Amino acid sequence: MIGIIFVSLLCLQACSTETANLEKMTNQQTTNEKSNKQKERITQPSENISEISTLAFRDAENIEITDARKPQHSIEAIIHMDRKMKPETSAEQAFKQAYVFLQQDLKGANWVRFQVMQGSLTIAEIYTTPTAFQTGKNEISSVLRASTISRMSAELKEYFRKKGMR
Repeated sequence: MIGIIFVSLLCLQACSTETANLEKMTNQQTTNEKSNKQKERITQPSENISEISTLAFRDAENIEITDARKPQHSIEAIIHMDRKMKPETSAEQAFKQAYVFLQQDLKGANWVRFQVMQGSLTIAEIYTTPTAFQTGKNEISSVLRASTISRMSAELKEYFRKKGMR
């Protein structure tokens, strides 16, 4: 009888040790999972970058957007306008649409390049700083004041100057 009690006590001790080890392993696994989740939270980018809308370019034949805000802090928009329009009209419409485009959340972009094309010809190319952009009565002036002109014909520059847009 004493032998049975002794064996029972040994079994109880072994079971309780096994249970304790199991609980310890479970606690350690839970701690590791929490630690991994915290690492994931830390490594995820803290900056939420919004999606870019091209709805502003309703008069363009085609629009190509390159969103490089994460690697280069830039956005590039190639605006293909109708070849039949005068270059002045194409540039005006493109810049009016750029005015609307610049009003969306462009967080992460230090500059936006607008390239206005008719067929294979670039008629205007400007680099706009979103933080320098301010809305105003004259949409084109608002865009051009926040921009550096990279390429534009002398005739087109003169056209905008005469209209008081530069």
